[in-house]
Amino acid sequence: MRFWFLALVLATSSVRAQTGTFSYDSLCNRAMTSYKQPGMAMGVIENGSVVFSKGYGKRNLERNESIDDHTVFPVASLSKAFTAAAIGILVDRGMLKWDDKVISHDPSFALYDPQVTHQFTVRDLLCHRNGYETFDGDLLWYGTKYSREEIVNRFSRLKPKHGFREKYGYSNIMFIEAAVLIEKKTGMSWESFVRQHILKPLEMTETVVDHSAFLLLTNKATPHVNGAAQSYINYNNAAGAVGVNSNVADLLKWATMWLNQGTYKGKVILKESTVRELFAAKTVQQVSPKNEENGIHFKAAASGWMVQDLKGFKMVHHSGGLPGFILNLALLPEKKSAVVVLTNGETALPFALTNTVMDLHIAGKSKDYLPNTGQNGPDAGQKPIAPHKISFSDTLLLGNYQDLMYGGAKIFKQNGRLTLELSPTATLFTADLTPCGPAHFRFKFKDPFLPEGTLVVQFNPQGGIKSFTIDLPNPDFNFYNLLFTKQP
Repeated sequence: MRFWFLALVLATSSVRAQTGTFSYDSLCNRAMTSYKQPGMAMGVIENGSVVFSKGYGKRNLERNESIDDHTVFPVASLSKAFTAAAIGILVDRGMLKWDDKVISHDPSFALYDPQVTHQFTVRDLLCHRNGYETFDGDLLWYGTKYSREEIVNRFSRLKPKHGFREKYGYSNIMFIEAAVLIEKKTGMSWESFVRQHILKPLEMTETVVDHSAFLLLTNKATPHVNGAAQSYINYNNAAGAVGVNSNVADLLKWATMWLNQGTYKGKVILKESTVRELFAAKTVQQVSPKNEENGIHFKAAASGWMVQDLKGFKMVHHSGGLPGFILNLALLPEKKSAVVVLTNGETALPFALTNTVMDLHIAGKSKDYLPNTGQNGPDAGQKPIAPHKISFSDTLLLGNYQDLMYGGAKIFKQNGRLTLELSPTATLFTADLTPCGPAHFRFKFKDPFLPEGTLVVQFNPQGGIKSFTIDLPNPDFNFYNLLFTKQP
């Protein structure tokens, strides 16, 4: 989620040369000011050794609690590499093969096209080439109580946008299925497997993979949206995609294992051949002219990672984003270097710091990608629209609706106001409706993460309400996939 930040920072043309002795501490302090960041933590590995690990700012702006390198953050999509590593461990043990058909290990697995279902391999789960657009299906797990199995089952009702393996489309859903596959093959939950086979041997003692365990932590970061502290959301149902909660101190151990080709303190976590497989480019991504100006000539999805060149070196990386958190981890295997940046705000800071540090490790000097002033991303707000008289009685809208993939919705009167509720995510996706056109209603969900949207009514030939759609442009959730049909 929130990948527009990566595009934003890589498109930055205003960079300043770093002069004098390089100071990570000075860089982080300036980044905090430049981005008006609530809090952050950064760690750096140079030539295989940890050389920097420190936190800045506040865990919660409303409380005087400082961030350090042991502050735990939900690391969002950095979790995908943990799931890919778990699959790799099963391959190393002969329990899976990369080219095995998923359906041969999980007979319940299905996609929209039966032919694709029967061709879909274990490798395909991890490299974003299933025929869908980026983030298709994410509304099934965000804020819902659907189980992992039900999420994947419901996703199968959505028609793909492209041919199988035809183009890149970032998919959280396939990593949820990867977690299901791990559970079916091992008889262990995804959480238990990751704890036993990854966290324990890597001595990642402060990392947790369950929401309830995260809530019990004292030293944890609070999400901030538009500078305001927000409540935590339970993402257990999407654990294979976003379920890890960790800190800089532990993630530097994780990065060390990858830089050592699968080994940590003499313990083999992954075979070297499996690390190569996970780091291998699978699905090509587009390279922009601005990418090329910054020394990037190819980009691709690997397995649980992204890979690209950077000024002649291979960089393996992955970003993460959830409401109130933006994070990044990048490796330069040839230099045995790594940087991890965790933040509890929504700015491009992690990518600016990553690019600055990686330039330093490659060239021995660095460009400075930090802006001169605060940079908090595009303004998601919209100009208010004056109320408009609709062309029909709003009582016609009242009732229950159903989307084939997502589930139910209802429109009802509450305190005299017309109210929309998307039932699977009612805590977040409830809003009052305000007429703004002949068959259009403006609304703002309770979820502070999303901008305003428009409900558009469709009629049947008899003049009754047939259905409604939601127009809610945003970088993370594809509401345009939903069609809510009125129920009898």
